[in-house]
Amino acid sequence: MIKKYSKEIIIDLLKKENSIKLCKSKAEFCKRVNIDAQTIRNYFRNFDNLLEITNIKINTNRYIKGFSKEDLIKELYDKNKKGEIVYLKDIIKMSCNPETIRNKFGTIENFQKEANIELIREKAKTLSKEEIINIIEEKIKNGEIIYKKDVNKNLASQVARVFGNLEKFQLYINYKFPKHELITDETREKLSIASKKKTFWTKEKIISEVKKGIKNNEIKYKKDIRSKIGLCRDTVILRFGSMKNFEKELGYKFPKAPFIVSEEVKKRNKKRYEKEKKIKCEIYVKQLKDIAKIQPVIKKDLDNILGCNSETIRNLFGGTDKLAEYANIKFAKCPDNRVFKYGGRKGKNEKVNIDYYEIVLGIPFEDRNVPIRCNNGKIYFPDARNKEYNIIMEHDEFEHKYRTVEDQIREKALLDTVGGIIIRIKEEEINNLRNQSTVDEFITKSEKVEINT
Repeated sequence: MIKKYSKEIIIDLLKKENSIKLCKSKAEFCKRVNIDAQTIRNYFRNFDNLLEITNIKINTNRYIKGFSKEDLIKELYDKNKKGEIVYLKDIIKMSCNPETIRNKFGTIENFQKEANIELIREKAKTLSKEEIINIIEEKIKNGEIIYKKDVNKNLASQVARVFGNLEKFQLYINYKFPKHELITDETREKLSIASKKKTFWTKEKIISEVKKGIKNNEIKYKKDIRSKIGLCRDTVILRFGSMKNFEKELGYKFPKAPFIVSEEVKKRNKKRYEKEKKIKCEIYVKQLKDIAKIQPVIKKDLDNILGCNSETIRNLFGGTDKLAEYANIKFAKCPDNRVFKYGGRKGKNEKVNIDYYEIVLGIPFEDRNVPIRCNNGKIYFPDARNKEYNIIMEHDEFEHKYRTVEDQIREKALLDTVGGIIIRIKEEEINNLRNQSTVDEFITKSEKVEINT
């Protein structure tokens, strides 16, 4: 059984073991003292912190270093003469792990060739039917075999070779192995006693015990109800419906529990954030320098070039201008006649309704969502435009009821720069006409629809 130790006892044990020089690794320390590695993590977070506290140096590597090929060959030669290592399975008796032998020589066979020694490989003995039956019957009488799991692997392979499986072996002997029950009678008695001791929580009992805990300053927050009284939150919700109803009937509001973070954790998070920030900044600066050598860079293209959002640039560098200072680059101006790839929004039925209106008016609207730079300095993306007749078409969805002022400002800016006519279409009216009629009927009914020019 693994023992439970306190923090001070573990430190004293490590000093004693190190003074005797019996510990060569942390695994040997845990075995000799009979400590679980999880207890060391709970107290010291890891084994290295424990060594720093005690000022002790131990080989924390997985395998012990310092073995050369010549040392291993001599060791095998000496132990083979004494008779300690004769069979191949006896390599475990070497002072090193067999994986170190594989790392040095490649395989254990190469290790034997260089040492000029041939180790004997034991073969499993083949037993007859009578021998298998006699061995198992003796073990059943002595109580060594009770269940199927008690049959050793060697015997199980012999049984499968001769009889096929254990079930056929049982029929041959006229004996049945009993079922292995995980829960014994003792554990069942303990569970029955524990179920009787369970308390049944009623509303009155919950309120009375919570009030006692509040008076004694044992309960301050909601989380203290489970730790101090042993009452689960689900039982409270089943009795009262919700925690708010519980607070009303109790006449007390629990404050929010503070989220406490230690200073060590804050320092670690800061260091981690600073490292990640440096790495990201270096990556983005290199990308931007490489692209600037090939072509000029525009501010609006940074999202597509770097593959990040503009907010990340602000958080890392403070702005796009400072990013240019780090990279020693000047941004180029955006041309006036440039077509933006992702400009303007499109409604669900925008394309279909404008295509129908092309048939009605007999005019093609080829320019869809093409940008126009106005005299205000702003760029607008009208839904459709015909340059020959200088007509602009706007497709109004349901949201435009709440954007009348913005639409008027947009119309004035477009008329001042381009001039011509602006046709405004309502989506609801045209969808109803388009679904209820054909194209010819749609042309007659669309004359009744009000077109704002």
